Amino acid sequence: MLKRKLNKCIIVICIILMTLGVSGCSYQQTDEEKLKEKNIAELQYLDNYLLVMLNNMNNITLKEYDMIVEETNENVNEISKEDDDTTNNSAGYEIFSNMVLTNNKKFSWNTIKTQVERLNTSWPTILVDLQSANVNNNKLAEFSNTINTCVGFIKNEDKINTMQTLARLYELIPEFMQLIEEDENSIAIAKTKKDVIYAYINIELDKWDDITNYLDMAIKDFELVLNNSGESEKRYNIEKVNVLLQEFKNAVGNKDRDLLYMKYKDAIEELTVI
Repeated sequence: MLKRKLNKCIIVICIILMTLGVSGCSYQQTDEEKLKEKNIAELQYLDNYLLVMLNNMNNITLKEYDMIVEETNENVNEISKEDDDTTNNSAGYEIFSNMVLTNNKKFSWNTIKTQVERLNTSWPTILVDLQSANVNNNKLAEFSNTINTCVGFIKNEDKINTMQTLARLYELIPEFMQLIEEDENSIAIAKTKKDVIYAYINIELDKWDDITNYLDMAIKDFELVLNNSGESEKRYNIEKVNVLLQEFKNAVGNKDRDLLYMKYKDAIEELTVI
């Protein structure tokens, strides 16, 4: 789900770039409007990309099911993941829930290394656009420096410090959004996701009090979205997020990592669709 959303964001950015020079329409966007639209799409791209990286650190996938292909040959016992669009195959198909308890938590450092290189390559273009929108240069420099730090931790395969620096990168996104995005709900959702991400990282460290504190912050940040929802079509999803945040917090006392990863996955997955 999240990877598809990430791909959609990339497509949106490409479309925006392709249409910047188009003229002859009944309404012509101003340069400022075009830049703002582009900035928002780029921040959404960073949001999704960083979240994918953070979840990959514990092999967590934010989609309901993985398609698993099990070869029917009696001499082949390998189970391999296939794309969702694979339909005509002689192998037998079975849908397996993408669950935390059946996840061995192993992940590929090569995947993370590839992802951070791509992030490093895409960032300068986004940086220039954010500078044009008068985003604070100190914050932009911090993002650049944090990417550099993150590259070092990933190169050394330092899991905890990698996750912490990725979280700091994500934390800067709502700060950028406050200077660009007019929709206060979008900003509040980004802040809530930031709080939930920090709670997630502290599961790895068994810092139960810190997890609770970050979830209190998440619940508080999400109040604005909850209060603004009214009779909107997303009211159900918004109320569900509020319940999932409370459930996440209530589970901290169990001091069970797998249980908390389950609660994290449920909460962050719902936050990505509202």
